[in-house]
Amino acid sequence: GQVSIHRGCVEKIGCPEYVQILVSVETHQLLLRSATSNEKDTYAVPKSIYETKAIFGINGKMLTDKFAALMNWKRKCAYRVDGILTDDGMMLFDLDLAEPVEDWHENMVTGDDDRLSEQ
Repeated sequence: GQVSIHRGCVEKIGCPEYVQILVSVETHQLLLRSATSNEKDTYAVPKSIYETKAIFGINGKMLTDKFAALMNWKRKCAYRVDGILTDDGMMLFDLDLAEPVEDWHENMVTGDDDRLSEQ
């Protein structure tokens, strides 16, 4: 399993070196925020995403299994959800609005949007 974060998302939160993913079980919302290396559960953003890559992936079966269980998603299906920039500079994703994506490989070529994908 992998969570793919599009370049547009990390650019909108200030091109951070690290990001943190926070999930609300009650509201089914995911928050992507800029973080520092010493904060808990952070992920390094590869520098190449700002130069050439459209997305970066956070690999982790445990992470994607948690999403699947929380949202009752099919485990062999990819899902995509659009995010919005909050007033305090974080990306907010409503997981209830996630849509299954059949052709997710083709859709991952460009990354200038505000999407988060889970495979």
